[in-house]
Amino acid sequence: MELYKSMTNTISNEMKNLSLKFTVRMAIVFSLALFAVLIISSNSANAFSRTVSCKDISTTCDGFSPDPETVCSPATNGTGYGYRTNLVSGDTCNPAISKICEFQLGVAGTKDCSCVPSAWSPAASTICAGQTFTQSDGCGHTQGAVGTYSGGTFAPDPGTVCIGTSFIQTNGCSSRTAVGTKGSWVPSTQRFCSGQTFTQTNSCNVTTRLSVGTDEGFWHPPESLQCLGVTFTQTSTCGLTRTAVGTSAGLWRPDESQVCSGQKFTKKNTCTHATQLTIGTYSGGTFSPDPSAVCQGTSFLQSNSCFTKTAIGTNAALCVQPPTLDLKVNSSNTPPAVTAPANLNVSWTTTHSSQLTGCSGTGQGWDGVKATTGGNDSGGNLNN
Repeated sequence: MELYKSMTNTISNEMKNLSLKFTVRMAIVFSLALFAVLIISSNSANAFSRTVSCKDISTTCDGFSPDPETVCSPATNGTGYGYRTNLVSGDTCNPAISKICEFQLGVAGTKDCSCVPSAWSPAASTICAGQTFTQSDGCGHTQGAVGTYSGGTFAPDPGTVCIGTSFIQTNGCSSRTAVGTKGSWVPSTQRFCSGQTFTQTNSCNVTTRLSVGTDEGFWHPPESLQCLGVTFTQTSTCGLTRTAVGTSAGLWRPDESQVCSGQKFTKKNTCTHATQLTIGTYSGGTFSPDPSAVCQGTSFLQSNSCFTKTAIGTNAALCVQPPTLDLKVNSSNTPPAVTAPANLNVSWTTTHSSQLTGCSGTGQGWDGVKATTGGNDSGGNLNN
């Protein structure tokens, strides 16, 4: 009987242990199955994703997440239903910790995804700088913004408005006062002596105005012509005077280029009056007369300011040739032997006749002026 009780208790305890183990195992299986369902749900095409992370006992529950407002609703091309998590008592990762993850299934997103947001408009770069305005993304969402646009180029351009004329310029955002620059006032103030009043005409709109000259004129003598440190008075072409100080270190006079080459001389500084011995470098200039002005082959003397030299003429046209005369009696250059009565014929030829001043004959039948270029004449009969 005792043995029966013992066996009965043993069997009963074993059954209890088996029942407990079965219960624990079933709980574990159920938990795993539920977890698997949740994982499958979270990875489905219609669920928004959320990873369940195991937390320690000190973690404070912070509400379900994600927020349905951040997930597209099923009615507007959304991902559909999913689950949310919140940390409560128990922990599926560590049963020893009395926190678990509570799952909330079947939560649908509420975000409207039927509209694809565009860039915020209007762009800040199109709104005047400093101006506040509202931007929209095209899906009903708005936000405040501040413009950055400077307004662009001001108009009209001053170059299109007559010089000196005040006018208002505007751009896309603001306006300002400007002064025209078109044309010019003529004549220039620099053409009149300082303090002199004259009338200027506007070349743009032909208006006139009184102006005052600004030119001081040319000052003379210049500082560069006065010895260094010497104070002197300058006078301008406009009648002004002023005190000036010379800047010249002086000039050495005479200059080497003014004294014949090779000639020693003493030059003096115009400011310090110092002297120094030097040698001239002047070649003397052009020699004269020029060979082209002298008969070709003729030797002559040329000279310049410093030197004399011998030269040979080169102009053949200037050479002087003496004239010649060839006189014949009865075609003979020698006195002919004739017996009276006889007829005599005189003929002559010349060279360089242009240099002859005249030709004449005397005697029986020869009187009168004769041609210098030559000719012939019968002097008459020789009677005795």
